[in-house]
Amino acid sequence: MERVYTINLRHGFIKAPAWKKTPRAVKEVKLFISKHFRVEQEKVKLSNDLNNFLWQHGMKNPPARVKVLAKKDDEGFVFVELFKLAGEGKQGQKEKQEQAEKQKKTKKQENKEKQDKQEKQTESNKKNSE
Repeated sequence: MERVYTINLRHGFIKAPAWKKTPRAVKEVKLFISKHFRVEQEKVKLSNDLNNFLWQHGMKNPPARVKVLAKKDDEGFVFVELFKLAGEGKQGQKEKQEQAEKQKKTKKQENKEKQDKQEKQTESNKKNSE
């Protein structure tokens, strides 16, 4: 079972002391997912990318909300990862880079063709005027 959630973390850490804000945010993600999937908090596993996203601004300034993709397996474990990174591995990133490079190449080729057409037209106009 897969579900996408936007979790508001601010409710959980707003009254926490500054040095506990990000750990409280991590607990809030686990608590939210455990309630929605009806599992124990020990069976909720966060991905490294999600953990790094929560901790990227340090202990005192976690993000206010996070969009996650949660997947439940047959054994009852729930794996949570960042939504925008879900399904993207190193291969997915490489494919996107290759597609972007192909688009750049095709645009360059189109520009060259346009320039060649314009040059031919100007040459034909010069010949016709003479």
